[in-house]
Amino acid sequence: MDERGVTELIGYTVIFGIVLLSFSMLFLVGTTSVTDSRERTQVDNAEAAFEILAENVDEHAFDRAVGRATEIKVADASLYFGPEESVNVTIMPDGAGSGEENVTLYDRSSEPIVYESRDGTSVVYANGALFREETDESRMVREPYARIDENRTVLPQIRFSNAEGRLTIGGSETVLVRTERLSPRFEQNTTYQEYDLEITITTTDRRAEAWQSYYDSFEILECPDSRIVDLPDEGAELTCQTDGHTTAEVYVPETRLDGEFS
Repeated sequence: MDERGVTELIGYTVIFGIVLLSFSMLFLVGTTSVTDSRERTQVDNAEAAFEILAENVDEHAFDRAVGRATEIKVADASLYFGPEESVNVTIMPDGAGSGEENVTLYDRSSEPIVYESRDGTSVVYANGALFREETDESRMVREPYARIDENRTVLPQIRFSNAEGRLTIGGSETVLVRTERLSPRFEQNTTYQEYDLEITITTTDRRAEAWQSYYDSFEILECPDSRIVDLPDEGAELTCQTDGHTTAEVYVPETRLDGEFS
């Protein structure tokens, strides 16, 4: 009888331990799932707010607005202006001789706006495009407005520089991203003839691959992997060219904006 009692006690203890362990595992898994779900929702909301920001910037670019304010809720995250990224647009008249030099139509830098969550997921607005970035990849979820074909090339540029004000927001609060057009649209163009075109972008290494996919979608452009060059501090330089093709009437309109957080 004593042995049977001890056996039953051991059995109850084992069963109780299994039940307790199961509840602990369920609690930990459930808590992690809820946390992950909340963070995904927060990033999704930030992406939706950045879509509105991009639309407001388009209002500037198309001369329909001088000033705009976009509300973005920062929840356990950071909102800041990222390191400068540059764009260079160069053309060469088709059939030009060795004595003729390339013409640089555009060569300027801009600061992207970045929302970064605690787990490292980011939403980035950079030069008309919107990116969703995880730890090891960047996806362009909103393309910029551009036209690149044999008849005409139009490459609108959005140039951000932050005005005086808070440059980085952290924690949890609702922020207004105020943008103001500094000057009317500025356009550089060429006369009508055939040109070879080269576009060079300096950006982050992850974002370079997203830009590569975007520019590769234009039939007359080629952006092979060999034209992505690594730069210091996780940067990269991407070059795309009209190899075997030409384009005519190249335009590079620029919208210059001041931005601040308040």
